[in-house]
Amino acid sequence: MPTWTKNFMTQENDNKNEEFKALELLLRKTRRDLETPAMVEGFLWFFATLGAVFISCVLLLVLFPKHIEWVFSAMTVGVGATFFVGLIAAWRFFRSSMDLVAVARLVQSNVPEFRDDIVAALQFSKDLAGEQVAYSREMAEAHVKKTTRALLAKSNGKNSLAELCAPRDLRPAIWASIGAWGVLAALVVWSPPAVEMLFSKAQEETTEDGVKRRPLVGEIDLILNYPAYTGRTMDYQVFVAGHVKAMVGTEVRVKTYSLIPNLQRFELVLKEEGAENERVIPVASENGLLSAKFIATANGSYRFRAYTEEGGLIEDAAERQISLTPDELPRIEVTLPQEEEVEVSPQDVVRIEFFVTDDFGIETVYRTEILAGTDPDEAKQEVFDLPSLSTNPRQVEHGFDLDLKPLDLRPKDVVVVTLYATDNNTLTGPGVGESRQIVLRVASPEDRHMRLLEEQTQIVDAMINLLADYLENPFGRRELQGKDRYEQVPSEDFLARSAELLPKHHELNGKMRVLVEAMGAVFEKMKSDPLTVEKDRIIFESLMLQFKGLHESGEPLDDLRLIASHASDAEEGLEKGILRLDHLLLKQKEDMIKAAAEEIRELKDRLKELLEKYRDTQDPELKEAIKREMQRLRQRMAELMQRMRSQLKELPKEHINRDALETQQMESDAQKMADAMESVEDLLEKGDIDGALEALEKMTEGLDGLTEGMESSGSGGQSDPEFDKKMNELMDQTRDVEEMQKAIESESSEAQKKALEEMAKELEEMAQKAQEELLQEIAKQEKTLKQAQDRPVDQMYRSQMARAEEKVERLKEAVEDQNFDIANELARESTQELRGLEFDLEMAQRFQSNVGRKAAETKRAQREMTEARSRADRIERKLGELQQAAREQMSQSGGEKMGELEGKQQSANERAQKLSESLEEAGKKYPALKEKLQPSLEAARKAMGESSQSLGEGQMQRSIDHQRQALDELQQLQQSMKEAMQEQRQGENGREMETEKVEIPDSEKKDGSFRQDVMKNMREDRLEGYSDEIQRYFESLME
Repeated sequence: MPTWTKNFMTQENDNKNEEFKALELLLRKTRRDLETPAMVEGFLWFFATLGAVFISCVLLLVLFPKHIEWVFSAMTVGVGATFFVGLIAAWRFFRSSMDLVAVARLVQSNVPEFRDDIVAALQFSKDLAGEQVAYSREMAEAHVKKTTRALLAKSNGKNSLAELCAPRDLRPAIWASIGAWGVLAALVVWSPPAVEMLFSKAQEETTEDGVKRRPLVGEIDLILNYPAYTGRTMDYQVFVAGHVKAMVGTEVRVKTYSLIPNLQRFELVLKEEGAENERVIPVASENGLLSAKFIATANGSYRFRAYTEEGGLIEDAAERQISLTPDELPRIEVTLPQEEEVEVSPQDVVRIEFFVTDDFGIETVYRTEILAGTDPDEAKQEVFDLPSLSTNPRQVEHGFDLDLKPLDLRPKDVVVVTLYATDNNTLTGPGVGESRQIVLRVASPEDRHMRLLEEQTQIVDAMINLLADYLENPFGRRELQGKDRYEQVPSEDFLARSAELLPKHHELNGKMRVLVEAMGAVFEKMKSDPLTVEKDRIIFESLMLQFKGLHESGEPLDDLRLIASHASDAEEGLEKGILRLDHLLLKQKEDMIKAAAEEIRELKDRLKELLEKYRDTQDPELKEAIKREMQRLRQRMAELMQRMRSQLKELPKEHINRDALETQQMESDAQKMADAMESVEDLLEKGDIDGALEALEKMTEGLDGLTEGMESSGSGGQSDPEFDKKMNELMDQTRDVEEMQKAIESESSEAQKKALEEMAKELEEMAQKAQEELLQEIAKQEKTLKQAQDRPVDQMYRSQMARAEEKVERLKEAVEDQNFDIANELARESTQELRGLEFDLEMAQRFQSNVGRKAAETKRAQREMTEARSRADRIERKLGELQQAAREQMSQSGGEKMGELEGKQQSANERAQKLSESLEEAGKKYPALKEKLQPSLEAARKAMGESSQSLGEGQMQRSIDHQRQALDELQQLQQSMKEAMQEQRQGENGREMETEKVEIPDSEKKDGSFRQDVMKNMREDRLEGYSDEIQRYFESLME
């Protein structure tokens, strides 16, 4: 027999076997679906029976509470019998499971149209599995096939015929289960003690010390007699489990009966939280009825116990809980004013309204008022007259006017008003409720000015955030425009990135608008602030108008070239604005410290005047006024010290009197001033006014020394000849290094320009030849893809071919424009697309029939895709070779010159090393000089070393970048030297913020610490170690 005939017959047999298996699987699924409801019904009846057993036991215990023993035994037998019968029923059910023939007959009985077809089909399937049959094999196979298909059609895709059979009615079993357990739940709610006794029997045990624990008492009646002040009536709780829920101080009476006869003595053992020992309360017993009472004062539990005639001890198995609710304190809600802190003037009358509630009764309501910082015992107290409490003692609403004029308040004084209410708790109280504090702060121009400075600080932070956003999202590369200015220009891929850059520009410009609006709000406050000088307002307004112009100029832009230029202007404006506004804030904060110190001196003078008057008059009222002035003085001193601690951390070192900081630390000064203040108070109480005056004079010595440097800003200093000589030597060495570096940078730029011109000529012919070859290959590629796309393959493959053809078209445009960078990327994408299409077509051939026109066309399309993919590889390889040749040509054009420049750069590096050694030597005598100059010198040396390394690696452009960075640092070094000499000769304390150079981190740094670095280091004026690209751009900003 031919091989193809055997294969055909084998395939036919496999198809028949599949039909036989389908019939058997269908009947098995039907059997499982029919048996599942039966199992569910059995479980429901089991649970219904179990519930009935429990119901019977609970009812018996309710009727015969003293016979708990045999009731519990009956429950045990009933539950065990239920489980036994359930297990037998389950075993018989699973053992007598239907076979497939029985399932077939059941289906036939419910669907008459099948007659005996299903049973016959099963029999035929069994017979056909053998080698010989006594009837026509073809007819039997046809019957099996027909019956199987009919049954599958009837199953409606569910592969089960259970729905064709009569459904099993589960409703009786469901309702029986719900009814049984519902009744049991009702009994639990109606008689929880019976249920608790029933199940506590299961917990019967004997403790280690021989005490038996078992149900001892029956249902309990509780009588709760609440404290008299609550006004609540007696609470009777009948037939309960005995758990107590009441108020603290409630008298609890417990009544019950004994379940065990002939017991001699009963006791109630009370365990309270926090108590070391248990309380034993005697239980009265009469005719089997028991009663006991106790006062519930704490959470805990209680348990009954009794003694037998033989002296044995039996404890009740149930431990009953005591949960007590304390009497809540009165609640006071201040409804007016709603603010926690109110700004007032010394002549104001403040309206205060409040609402007081209590669970049982309010006894009194009063208020206190005190100057912040004084002894709470000295607080003035006033009780309110509230007649409405006599008719409604549980709540009251009231209001009053507080006149501040008699308090003789001064600016910055703080008065704290607090409301109190006492309740009528005569047992554990009275409880005192307290309202929130009402803080009345006397308005001070200085406080308003400090808040305004905080808002300006927030503006600076917002500007730094916006600058960081611009640096994190560059709109192009930075190029030198003119002599000393760098601007952003669109990069080669700006068209491809337009969809990303345009929304980002509008987002950043929107943030600029928000910044301008915030500055406008602050400026309006500055106009009405008496402590803001006109010059500061003008500076702030000019910055606001500058940013407003930047926002308006960037609003209509949609050209990437203009957007890149606008981003450069925004970065420059923000960077200069941050430095300018930060310097402005620094100056204002210095002035605030001086003003605070001056206010303390004025308070000291007033206190001195009052002390002298008191020495002459001994007036008690004057003594109280002196105490108030001392409290004000203490408060102002605390404010000043806190402000100076935070401010001196931000001030440059030249703004602080170094001699004062060396001889006395901040904490020491604060302690000395506090000690002096206490001495004044003690001496005043003792009547030693002269001693108090003397201590008062000593109190401000530390303050005078600490602020001396600030107040003497601008004072002159003596010139140091040795210092001048050393500085002149260092400056000469720096100029020599700078001249060498300038010459190297000039030669490097000229060499690069010449190399670029030569490379452009040589690469032009290479690019023209490569363009012709590439266009020929692309034309062949387009033809191949067009042929493959016309073939009658699946639509999915034609769509992939269309995408591949689109990429080839874009590749052709890039090659025609000689934009080989973009062409290389498009060639890579085209290769990947064709490789995927080639794989998909190959897989399609494996899993579809090899016969027919469609299979042949798919195979031809697959061969064409293989050809197209190979051609795409060649195109990609040719473009890569062209780019590599351009790089090699660039390296060869300036190879000799770069070697020569590398030698010159090494010589300059050696000179810079000698300059570093000279600075190290000078720093031994002048440490501050080294601290000021070292960062710029080290940054210049680092850039020079990287320039030398780049020349050795053939990277001319990178070397030029490092050379320019080194020149910037050398120029900054010379500027720092000039400033150091000027400070030495003139004692200058200020900083030239407008000309100070700041390095900005590179735009490539996108991690979470970038923004924090910008904010931290811009304030410290030491942004070091960031990339060369951004450094080149910012070299023009601050000159």
